[in-house]
Order: sequence, then C-alpha cells, then structure tokens
Amino acid sequence: MVYIVGPLLALIAFGVFGRGMVQRSKGRGFNPLRAFLLLLAAFAYRFLVPGSWLAESYSFIGSHANLLERLTLMLSDMGIGLVLSSLYLRHHRLQSKLFAVPGVLALILSGGIFGVMSLVQNIHTPHSHN
Repeated sequence: MVYIVGPLLALIAFGVFGRGMVQRSKGRGFNPLRAFLLLLAAFAYRFLVPGSWLAESYSFIGSHANLLERLTLMLSDMGIGLVLSSLYLRHHRLQSKLFAVPGVLALILSGGIFGVMSLVQNIHTPHSHN
C-alpha cells in the first residue's frame, strides 16, 4: 500500500499542475492551490504514515526507519509524477521539458541514493560462508 499511495498522490498533484497549464494555454484561469495541497499530502504521507521515521519517533514503538529511505521514496514519487505529467504536456504540445527534466533528475537522484544505501548496507553486513 505504501508503494502505491505515494506515487498516486504525486501523480494526481502533478496531473493537476499539467491540466492547469493546458487550461492557461487556452486562456482559462488556474488556481494551483489544489495541486500544492496534494503535494503537501504526498510529502506528509511519506513522513507521517505508520512505519515512517517521524511517526515512530513520536510513538516510540517499532524500528526506526531511515530518513534516506523516506527521502528516496519521496523523490521517486515526485519523479514519476513529473515524468508522466510531462508526457501529458507533450501530448498537448506544451513545454514538457518543464516537468521532464526535474522528473528525470529526481529519479536519477533517487536511484543514486538507493544504490549508495544498498552498497553501504552490503559492506556493513557480514556475509556468512558455508
């Protein structure tokens, strides 16, 4: 469930941004408050759901999740939302690079952080030899 709701919230938020850009290109108004509230919900979801580092630090129960893990998941959520919204903008022949470039950078950064975390974890984990 954690791996579905985060990207879904980010996708909806950036979809609202993209739709607003299409509306503005047609001369209609756009209030970005809904999109910002959805992004805030996506951030809060990553850091406040049960099992997250902040929720567990307040409840003092369970294992302490890593902040970098939450940051990695949040960056991947934002990257997915930005890239898919850039495809929507490209379909409407608008400036898709506005969302594509930060989306790809967020996914690369997320993958890099995850790779470094995995490498460090493998180095510090003793391997059993049979």
